[in-house]
Amino acid sequence: MRTLTTIRQDLRALVQSRAFSQIDAYYADLEQQDWSLPASQISAYSESVLSGTLFDYSTVPYPQAADFLQAWIAACPDSHHAHLVLGNFCFGRAADIRGFGWADSVTQDRWIGAALACETAAAALLKAMTLSPRPVAACVTMMQMAAHFKEPYWLRQLFEGNPPETITEDDVEEPGLMDAALAHLAEYGVPRLQPDQAPQSLPAWLAPRAEHEMEQGKDYWLLRALELRPGHLETLIAYAQYLQPRWGGSYEDIDGLASGPLCETLTEPQRNAIRWIGLWDELSDFPESEETQAVQTHRQAFESFLQRDLRPQERGEVLGRFANFVSYSLGDHARARELHAQSVAAFPGNMYFGEVDGPFRSFAHVTLIHHIPDDDGAFKRVLERMSGWDRLATPLGLVAVAHQFGLWGFEKDPAKAQQLLDRAAELGRDQTDDSFNVLAAAAMLWDGGAHEEGYFLTRQLADRRFPDAASSMYDIHRGFRDNTPDHYLDEAVRDEWLQRAVDDGSPLAKYNMAHRHLFDGKMDFSRRENVETVLRLLQESREEPRADGLARLRIGVLLRDHGTDAEKQSGVRDYLRPLVDEDDDWRAARASAEIGLAYARGHGAKKNRFAAIEWVGHASKLQPDDEGIDEIHGEVMNSHSLVKTIGTVFGAYLGRGGVTAEDLPPKPAE
Repeated sequence: MRTLTTIRQDLRALVQSRAFSQIDAYYADLEQQDWSLPASQISAYSESVLSGTLFDYSTVPYPQAADFLQAWIAACPDSHHAHLVLGNFCFGRAADIRGFGWADSVTQDRWIGAALACETAAAALLKAMTLSPRPVAACVTMMQMAAHFKEPYWLRQLFEGNPPETITEDDVEEPGLMDAALAHLAEYGVPRLQPDQAPQSLPAWLAPRAEHEMEQGKDYWLLRALELRPGHLETLIAYAQYLQPRWGGSYEDIDGLASGPLCETLTEPQRNAIRWIGLWDELSDFPESEETQAVQTHRQAFESFLQRDLRPQERGEVLGRFANFVSYSLGDHARARELHAQSVAAFPGNMYFGEVDGPFRSFAHVTLIHHIPDDDGAFKRVLERMSGWDRLATPLGLVAVAHQFGLWGFEKDPAKAQQLLDRAAELGRDQTDDSFNVLAAAAMLWDGGAHEEGYFLTRQLADRRFPDAASSMYDIHRGFRDNTPDHYLDEAVRDEWLQRAVDDGSPLAKYNMAHRHLFDGKMDFSRRENVETVLRLLQESREEPRADGLARLRIGVLLRDHGTDAEKQSGVRDYLRPLVDEDDDWRAARASAEIGLAYARGHGAKKNRFAAIEWVGHASKLQPDDEGIDEIHGEVMNSHSLVKTIGTVFGAYLGRGGVTAEDLPPKPAE
């Protein structure tokens, strides 16, 4: 059987030459090989029919991929796989349009956009079902769609024997909502299913759907897939994912599936593959080391499951996640290193974890931070496997460092390092949301004392305009990183990197630049253009979640001190006051102190000594030992003079009748 890496290389070469009939033949051969295996054995076929196998999305825009898939269908209209891959593509984009936050955070235009993408996906999948005698993969995607979203309304109408009706502008009453939804479709290149394009009938082989099955779409499509291929392990594993509590299921449901009639032909290791889905979901939130009972429970659960009969891939995964737990919750990094090595040895062939966060990050942590040597070559083997997939930036970046410096048994080859860095930067632009992205790997090298290696990777990424790499260079040259050797400290170089980071559009750099302007004393804020320059930098820095709260604090103070009368009030009301009620104690305290100054000076709030004293007192209670807050407290209280302090307090209480509850800080919770 071909590996998925080989399949990707082969198919992407055929895509480049637009060899549609050869792509079709290649997929037909993959499908035949898949069906020649036992139903309980997993092959690369299921993943190969996902559009990411055909396209490298780090270089191919989604609309370009969509155009290719439609051209493939036009060239091979009877191709089962062309319609299947298009259906999978559209379902994947529906998930992208929805986003990956909690349901209540998804806007209505995104829900509608996702529903429109699902309409197109379902039509393509139904077409695939009519063109193949064994469309298991199409049924599985339909099952996932029914669980992840809902099946399109027009599909339900077909099952009920009614004419199909797609979503139209008339179904969306709010002005502009449909236009916004269609814009999401256009962004990803998903073709909209027009009313006259909706399927008018169902594939003849589909079983009728009982009334109770109308609301249980995932169950209906599961049974159709298993009718075509009983005991198909990949189908059962895909279904089990949607039995987790986050999808409305339970761990008992997952165990019930594994122990029930649908899995009766599976071996015990295969049933345990399904059970592991539930157990890992239950164990994935590691306890802190001081939570001794929870730590013991987790440890026993891992050790108990490892006593079961497991397939090699599950044993490799359980060992790797156990290693992560042992390092994080037990702090036993030597034991964690042993378990990581066992995990690598257990995984079959070229397999390992498919993401950089989790066990791979943990393995890197015990290697780079705790300096446990790679005497058995396990870390090198992991890097070789993961970089060989050519999908993840972080291992490619670490292998580049290894070739540059001759680490972990890799030969020293600077030219090879440059090739790997080019690819890491290319892939990494779409992987910055990973906690252990390639720039984080550079930081881990630095934090582990490998300053030259960490600096090299950071600098190479910055030279390739990698997001936030220039900001990291700025942090290094200003001495922000712990244990920075003196020879890295350079004010001129520091300033060059900050400006480059701003020019690159880094929100974090924009905050740092604004902070410098606010506090270095070189900018004259009596000039309106300077106020607007810093205000723009701060507003744009809010795109970075880490900077948002601080940026709002600085905006509030800037407007209070240098804005128009209306801006002064907005600075206090719209920027400082909301921070008081947020969870960050320091920002809440500092905002309270700044509001106290607003009342003391009459800038953005009516001048009132009583309110000012109440606010700075509230700030001091939240952060009693903060030097900056103490300074503001002293200014409000005139603390440098006992006579003035007494006079301030006495005068404040005489004026307390002029304030309302809105002028005062929140009362402490009882």
